[in-house]
Amino acid sequence: MKKRILTGAIIFIIMVGAFLLREIHTLFFDLLIVFMMIIAGAEMAKALSNNIPSPLLPVIVIFPVMAYAVFSVSAFSSNHFGSGVNIDGLALVFLLVGVTFLAMMIISLFKKSIEMNNILTTLFIMIYPQCLLACLFAVNNTLDKWFSLAPLVIVFGVSTVSDTLAYLIGITFKGPKLAPEISPKKTISGAIGGLLGGVIASLLVMLLGYYKVGDFRLLDLSLGLNFLNFILLGLFGSAFTQIGDLVASIIKRSAGIKDYGSVLPGHGGVMDRCDGLMFNGLFVYTYFLILHIFSIGVVA
Repeated sequence: MKKRILTGAIIFIIMVGAFLLREIHTLFFDLLIVFMMIIAGAEMAKALSNNIPSPLLPVIVIFPVMAYAVFSVSAFSSNHFGSGVNIDGLALVFLLVGVTFLAMMIISLFKKSIEMNNILTTLFIMIYPQCLLACLFAVNNTLDKWFSLAPLVIVFGVSTVSDTLAYLIGITFKGPKLAPEISPKKTISGAIGGLLGGVIASLLVMLLGYYKVGDFRLLDLSLGLNFLNFILLGLFGSAFTQIGDLVASIIKRSAGIKDYGSVLPGHGGVMDRCDGLMFNGLFVYTYFLILHIFSIGVVA
């Protein structure tokens, strides 16, 4: 327990530092995302290697760097060629997945040690967890232009508080298991606590926007509609966080491992900490993208 709390405090300090450096340039936070993609991908590669053909580790390491490079083309095009040239950064990332897959297929024709199963395992890891984490590039850069800092903090805040309250309420009240065959320790009371934590975290972000703290802003809607939107973001953000956790648990169970890594004592690996966060990131990006498409509540 002490080890878990100490590691959690260190993670918190790192995250606060990343947000502070982000005020200088969003690049600093993007580098944190790239680091998460590399480590989580490597941990997933090690886990999958227990039962299925090993992925191509060099590709797993290089892909996050290339993903950020192609994503940056979007910002470069709008900054240097005007708003008339609008290239979607995430679309380029998924295009990179296709190009990388094609490249691996071509290389396998000349290097017989690379088999189709190795390529498919590598492709899986590029999508999960790496492309899901790449959605955070868009939350950090694209959504920031439309909705201020709120979406990015909602992703990390909702996932963190949801996990924390789910853990504390789960071990306090216990009760019926949520999914005993997937994750024996998770309880229904913990899941409800997680939903409550997600709503609390989201409403705290709304409060920061209400008082215009730093770069936080409310949606350009009535206070009542802001309240409704932030409750939905917290509720569904927590739900997606917990779904992501269960998905990761399914893979761990099939691989016969308890944690993806040990780099974070008491918490496991980077993958163990961001398994739910990446699903929440995808949800938050999609939610705010829909608001932008229909010009609902856009701040800037």
